[in-house]
Amino acid sequence: MKITKMRINRFGRFSDADFTLPDHPFLIIYGPNEAGKSTLKTFINHMLFGFPQKGKLEPYLERNGIDPGGSLVLDTQQFSSITLERRLANKKEPRIYMANGEIKPISHIQKLFHGIDRSIFEAIFCFDLDGLQGLEKIGPDELNHFLFSAGMMGSTKLFQLEQSLDKRLAELFKPSGRRPIINQLLAECDQKREEMKSWEKKLDRYHDLQHLIHENRKKLATQQRQKRNLEERNQQFAQYMVLKPLIIAFQTINDELKQLIPQHTFPEKGLERFEKWQAQAIPLEGEIAEAARKIEQIDQTLTQQSFDEKWLAEERNLVTLIQKSRDMAYLKEDLQVLNEKCHQAQQKLNDILQRLGGEWSPEKVSQAITGLEVKDHLKSLLSERQKVTSEKGQHEASVNQSLSRRRDNEEKIKRLKSRQLSDERRRQIESKLAQTGDEEGLIREKDWLEQQLETVRIQKKQADKLKKTGLVIGVAGTLLSIFLALTVSLFIQPISGLLLGGTGLLISTVFVVFMLSSSAKTGPYHSEAKTAQRLKDVDDLLSQPKEDLAALKDSLEEDLQVVTTLHMEEERMNEEKRLYEQAITKLDKAVLHFEMNEQGLAEWLRENGFLQTTRYNVLEDIYQLVEEGKAASQLIEQYGVQIKEREQRIGTFETTKKQLAQRLNVPEHDIAALQKELALQKEKYQTYTQRLNQKKSLIEQKEALEDKVERFYRECRKIMEVSGVSSEEAFRQAAERDKRRRMLLTKRSELKYQMSQAASSEEVLERCFSWFETGEWTGTSEASLRDGREKIERTITALNQQLIDWQSELRHLEENQMYTELQYGFEETKALLNEKARQWTVYKAAQTLLHKAKENYRHDKLPKVLKQASSYFAKITSGAYQSIYLTEDFGFAVQREDGTGFHVTEISRGTKEQLYLSLRLALASMFETKDKFPIIIDDSLVNTDPNRHKQVMTLLNDVAKKHQVILFTCHKDRYKGHPSEAWVTL
Repeated sequence: MKITKMRINRFGRFSDADFTLPDHPFLIIYGPNEAGKSTLKTFINHMLFGFPQKGKLEPYLERNGIDPGGSLVLDTQQFSSITLERRLANKKEPRIYMANGEIKPISHIQKLFHGIDRSIFEAIFCFDLDGLQGLEKIGPDELNHFLFSAGMMGSTKLFQLEQSLDKRLAELFKPSGRRPIINQLLAECDQKREEMKSWEKKLDRYHDLQHLIHENRKKLATQQRQKRNLEERNQQFAQYMVLKPLIIAFQTINDELKQLIPQHTFPEKGLERFEKWQAQAIPLEGEIAEAARKIEQIDQTLTQQSFDEKWLAEERNLVTLIQKSRDMAYLKEDLQVLNEKCHQAQQKLNDILQRLGGEWSPEKVSQAITGLEVKDHLKSLLSERQKVTSEKGQHEASVNQSLSRRRDNEEKIKRLKSRQLSDERRRQIESKLAQTGDEEGLIREKDWLEQQLETVRIQKKQADKLKKTGLVIGVAGTLLSIFLALTVSLFIQPISGLLLGGTGLLISTVFVVFMLSSSAKTGPYHSEAKTAQRLKDVDDLLSQPKEDLAALKDSLEEDLQVVTTLHMEEERMNEEKRLYEQAITKLDKAVLHFEMNEQGLAEWLRENGFLQTTRYNVLEDIYQLVEEGKAASQLIEQYGVQIKEREQRIGTFETTKKQLAQRLNVPEHDIAALQKELALQKEKYQTYTQRLNQKKSLIEQKEALEDKVERFYRECRKIMEVSGVSSEEAFRQAAERDKRRRMLLTKRSELKYQMSQAASSEEVLERCFSWFETGEWTGTSEASLRDGREKIERTITALNQQLIDWQSELRHLEENQMYTELQYGFEETKALLNEKARQWTVYKAAQTLLHKAKENYRHDKLPKVLKQASSYFAKITSGAYQSIYLTEDFGFAVQREDGTGFHVTEISRGTKEQLYLSLRLALASMFETKDKFPIIIDDSLVNTDPNRHKQVMTLLNDVAKKHQVILFTCHKDRYKGHPSEAWVTL
């Protein structure tokens, strides 16, 4: 079943509205807050299942009394396209139009709904965020109702029967009801008899009140319209008074701008540019005059200067000689330095040999092989040695750490075992918890123990009495035997006395022992302590508070956690043993690599001519000293060659200096005089050349300045031509007019912005300009408007008070039934009295049988619903939660992927809403009908994060393959990926 069109005649904020839904299984209807999304959802609900009571429709009714209603066009597989039309005035009889225009009765649409009523539709198919959260309160009984509805689709009569039974039983009798029908029928008969007598007098007044109320409402509506018109006019006047000063200033500026309209367009920043060109030209004219004066001075200086060209011809030779003279000084210093360096290199070589040891000699140092490849090989070996040494140390540390962890695990296991309950203690706790489960048995056991204890105490008293008697007789017999023995011994014969005394003592002892054993066998009083202890234990169990039982349960749970942790620690201990063996293996490999590295270093020393040593940690320093020793030997050779070359250059210089002195007729050693004279001639020549270059530069500068001055004045003339003036004075006057005009334009823009901010819309601003031009509000004041409004309000108050009085009187009359209805009701009540009692018995028996059938059906359908809901929930949460289950006592719960269970109150708000969405979709899938009901969701995904929101959208797209899905939302950005053709914007 799909909703394709909606026609709203009047409902809430909608009036004469038509909506055609796109042909897409998953639609999103978007609109901002208060755009009418919830109103549209409620309209669909009322169109499908009828209008409720007027009290629930109050937010969607208009005060003007227009009848709300509309129609839905449904595309169904069973009846093709049908139109369902309802109006509040005729809410019990909707109109059903087929595609061919034929009108069908209401039973036709009931076949399509298959017993689904408003409560099932709102609970399963049509919900918002509050509806999702309300599913938390669904228990097994209410879920039973939904499951039965889902499984009995096709049995419309059976479902209607259940609704009818519930309704009729509630009407006939309620255990906590105030006015059951059966209890009121007899009293109702007497009441209606009296009401019929008084009603005849009230009919005339009732009709008069209806007429008066109708006329009053017409007057009240007229006054209300006048009040709204006056309030609107008052608001317009207030807006006009706020804008009036701004409008006056705006019109004044416009008038002045009309007078300042220029004949020619004044250039942008014309005056500023004109003055800029003038300011740049004036200083340039002074620079031109200064350049002419400098040119004249240079000409006079050139005529007075001269130089000797002969010295310039010998300049190269002189410069070369002078440079070489300085080089010779450096060469001599360098020669001395080289001698010193050679000596230092020899000392360094001797020092290196001493540091290397007595076994090293210059020849062995020279024979040792060095170089980048040899050095890299050594570094590689030493780096490898460092690496294997580090690995060896790491593996040794790993072995030590593994041993330390094993000791820690052993300590932890020891502590856990100390916390673990003993088997005997665990059995005692379990026994106590098991015993507390049979409270009646404990009470019976207590009575029996009390009787047994009383019997034991009686027997004990008898045994004590017998024991005391035996002891008295025994003591008396003993004393008598002693007395007789002494008497016989003294007066007859000592031996006879001893025999008599021993016989008497023996008989007394045997008698005492016999009496004591007899007292012990008189009853089971020896178990008195055990019986009393058991009685105390039973009393403790019966008087034990729930908190103690909870403590025992917590003790068992804690012991279970300790056992689990102990098992984990033992597994960790086994893992540490395995890691220890691995660490030992790695340590053996590291030791092997270390030994191989030492062999490689010894081979390197032998191959490259180094003396064998075991000091591998300083081997790199030894290599460095050998390399430095070889370098020192090479330096000694190089210094010898350089010393010889410098001595040759010094001799050549002395010969050249002597020849040049002879050509210039100067002393051989007077190089400084030659250099000074050459510098003087060069200076004269350079001065002459500089003067010529300065003259040329000044001439070029003067010509460039003259071109700039001409260009600046040409720009000034162009600006005046554009402004349409020929003189500088006229140009400045035009500039002042343009400045004033631009200032007025800026001020006018500011006024226009202020007016647009003060006015609520552009239309209001235009209307205020029109009022200003026509003088609409001339002579109007705020006081006159306020007086008119107060007068109308007083009239409305009086009319409302009169209407309230008349309506109160009319309601008082309407509380009683009409006269004919009272007569009919009186007779009907008498006939229904016996019938209702019989009906209640029949309905109650039928309801009991039907509930039993529903409960049996729930046991069959509930696992399927929970399985489907678990599949949906796992998909939304990307497998974080695997299953959903329902308990009789606590309702819904979920199980995480690690097996941990949570009640719905323990999960987050967003996850809870996703759970309820999964349950609703699963219940919807269980309704086995030919036409699947559409699923309508009103902004129920606001607490869903982006990842799960994407999964929810994928799930809804899958559901849309069977059900039309309509999602109302005010969050457009959350659904950017949804196809554009599936959107409806309010």
